[in-house]
Amino acid sequence: MKVLFLRPDPSFSYQGYNDITSVNLSIITPYCIPHEEPIEMFDGVVFFSINAVKCFKGLEKIVSKKVFAIGETTATALKSNRIKAEYPEDFTSSSLARLLLLSDVKSVIAFRSMKANDILKKALTGKIRYREEYNYDVKLNEGELEKARKILRNCEVDVVVLTSEMIASLVKDSLSSCVKVVSIGPVTSRALGELSYIEAKRHDITGVDEVLKELSRNGR
Repeated sequence: MKVLFLRPDPSFSYQGYNDITSVNLSIITPYCIPHEEPIEMFDGVVFFSINAVKCFKGLEKIVSKKVFAIGETTATALKSNRIKAEYPEDFTSSSLARLLLLSDVKSVIAFRSMKANDILKKALTGKIRYREEYNYDVKLNEGELEKARKILRNCEVDVVVLTSEMIASLVKDSLSSCVKVVSIGPVTSRALGELSYIEAKRHDITGVDEVLKELSRNGR
């Protein structure tokens, strides 16, 4: 089974499982951008991705703060820097909002991508003081994107893995029934509209891996 990965992180590489062969193309690349870090004004700090952690320069300043992550992978990145973070069970913005509202924080600052959706902001507005700081953005790799679209149009792979709303939007017009689509979570799935897809039950790369193993066992 040949699987196309369009992972935002160019260092990501799938190690394979049984008959799975991976094709890795980074159609977008993250990069850090200048930002403010007025963390002393907030009770809690939220990180939405590993890239948000990498691009945050004041990790030593948040040791005494309540820290939250969108999911386990981001929490693990914080743990490697000796910072413990809470995260919701299903790794979604809606669940993160519920977790924040159940905590004792009265104000929160979130670090995330310039391409972020507004789900958390809408959920928290009028309930706790909330601020977003965009500490990284992504650039489009047009050459890699065209390669990916060609691979999908020509049915050169069996499965494509979509790990963000932006990635899904960029390739959805090249998708057809000859390639199975695996979505990392509901926001990514939403970008696919009426197209057929399999959504990971656990909304991170581990959840995607579980779907691929199941497809491999069942011969797609």
